[in-house]
Amino acid sequence: MLETELHVLMPYHPEMDGAEMQVGNGSEFPFSLFEGEKGSYVVAFSCGERAEEGLRKGEVPPNTFLTALVNGRDLCAMLGAMNFGLLLNKSCRTGELQVNGEFLRDLADGTALQASPEPAERRTFTLYAIDPADYPTAVVQAAFEKMRQHSAFRAGWLLAQETEAGPVYCVTALINPASEQLRHELNLVVQLARDDKALEVNVTALELDEPENVAGAFRQFPETFYLAPGFDPQKPLE
Repeated sequence: MLETELHVLMPYHPEMDGAEMQVGNGSEFPFSLFEGEKGSYVVAFSCGERAEEGLRKGEVPPNTFLTALVNGRDLCAMLGAMNFGLLLNKSCRTGELQVNGEFLRDLADGTALQASPEPAERRTFTLYAIDPADYPTAVVQAAFEKMRQHSAFRAGWLLAQETEAGPVYCVTALINPASEQLRHELNLVVQLARDDKALEVNVTALELDEPENVAGAFRQFPETFYLAPGFDPQKPLE
């Protein structure tokens, strides 16, 4: 997203119809702003085909918007500086992604792309299962949607650790083949989904070189929020 040119919605201007617009640093803010529960945001698409698909599925009347080509990193920096959000690929079959201004700033300067280490004390956690009725819904839904997009995600649990300050949630995934990058991406999705920023959520992955622990996870915590299609918990590493 950072290295490609994004197609960003802007108000329709007859004199620009059919022209290819490019916007760079120093330009006046030309994009269409939309209002949501979490503030103002801009709509962009990863390519022209996605833009056509999104507008068509959204039943947007003709001559409502044009699209401008903008470098992804420049767009993230611009929106982040103004604290505007970004909604990418709205109404497209690829799925849509919405991120806030703070995260866009971290994307633009590279902070968000630095792999986050798993908690150093993860081996000493005493985790317990929680009732699905008590799940932080936004976090679980976001994790579920991420997991179903990649076949390496085989199963997912939401567990918790009791602390003096209250429960610390732990999204635990079985990723096979193992991928630190996928765990990192899942962590980004989960952290962005927290409605309450005081809510602490860790994201960990089961270690494939400890097969007994993998099998034990299914015995100890049979309640998963995600299972890959066709996955057999009785043969978790096959």
